[in-house]
Amino acid sequence: MQASTTQIEPVQKEVEASNYEPQGLSNTSKVEESIPKKTENIRGVSGLSLSSVGMKKRFQKKETSLQKDEVLPENPFSEADLVAHWKTYAKAKMEQGAHNIAAVLAMDTPKLKPNQTLVFEVANALNRVELTQEMASLMPYLRDKLKNHNIQLDIHISKTVVQETVYTPREKYELLLKINPELEKLRKTFDLDF
Repeated sequence: MQASTTQIEPVQKEVEASNYEPQGLSNTSKVEESIPKKTENIRGVSGLSLSSVGMKKRFQKKETSLQKDEVLPENPFSEADLVAHWKTYAKAKMEQGAHNIAAVLAMDTPKLKPNQTLVFEVANALNRVELTQEMASLMPYLRDKLKNHNIQLDIHISKTVVQETVYTPREKYELLLKINPELEKLRKTFDLDF
């Protein structure tokens, strides 16, 4: 008895975004319409893996190919305009349910440096990875709203001072001795232990 094999070819339907109008959604806000949705499935990609490096390179290639095709505006803008659009984007993300990225965006306000470079500080490397992944939709939004396509985002991890915690009596004594060296003289005079 022979087994028959049948190949099924997948059928693809393409719906152009410009022709598609969902019914009942005419009250969507203009802010949400201007924020691009993510088109790539990046779930399960670590920010420190080779896959994320490949994704970042693809994103940069897309940006450069768009810039080569057309002349893009380079209008000057103020830091106040930047902060206003940044907060609007963060608020829209919060309303969309993307609470993590909204919290990262609300951590700090971006600073405008020369050559249209935005500097933003995050608390740790994980926040940096999240913001790097969000750049695919954040940067086109800012470039469109500020009418300047030379904007670049520079993400820094803030340096926090970790305060040393003392637990043992010896550690406490050494800490107090750093503050007041005369404590050693007092300890010897009264023959004290710690």
